[in-house]
Amino acid sequence: MAVQYPGRGDRLPEAPVASVAEMSTHVVAELMRLEPRELVLFGHSLGALVAYETAMALRDRNRPPHYLFVSGSRSPWRAGRGHVHLATDEDLWSSVCELGGVEQELMDNLELRDLVLPALRSDLMANETYQPRCDAEPLPCAVRCYYSPEDPLANGPLLGEWTKATDEGLTLCARPGGHFHLQVDTAGLVDDIMTTLAGKCESVRA
Repeated sequence: MAVQYPGRGDRLPEAPVASVAEMSTHVVAELMRLEPRELVLFGHSLGALVAYETAMALRDRNRPPHYLFVSGSRSPWRAGRGHVHLATDEDLWSSVCELGGVEQELMDNLELRDLVLPALRSDLMANETYQPRCDAEPLPCAVRCYYSPEDPLANGPLLGEWTKATDEGLTLCARPGGHFHLQVDTAGLVDDIMTTLAGKCESVRA
């Protein structure tokens, strides 16, 4: 199941949400409507922080996820920095395009830019103002962190700080493609997730 945030896709008319905590609150509310089942969470970039907050909220409700996969994001303790969300429309759009993942034809489309900038600015504000809970306990599930060495936003040894998020172990997986590596090789990412989960299930049965 995919999460559709306000201000995007078929929810475009809705006002964007500029808080990680509020985003996760809505996700948890939807998940709690479902019959109890093993949940696996995946989040990329800002979504990684939303997935982490969602995992903690589920844990607090005695329904912790089976596994947490994060991608293209610094740890919660390294997030919450920067002022790009305060930049002009032109500078903000340039910063987003420099990360890759946006075709040149779309970069030059001012109508599209004006349509998506409110949600992008909201996302950046949520990321740059995020602060993790000071009393957060490690999650009772393993965490796997995907990153690209070419990603200027999330790479290097600091990603090891995701280990503070779990009592069940952290693994790191490097992938080519920059910040939007998941668009470069989506099938490979899905295969790795499924292989990781299969290994987890085998170890539990053993």
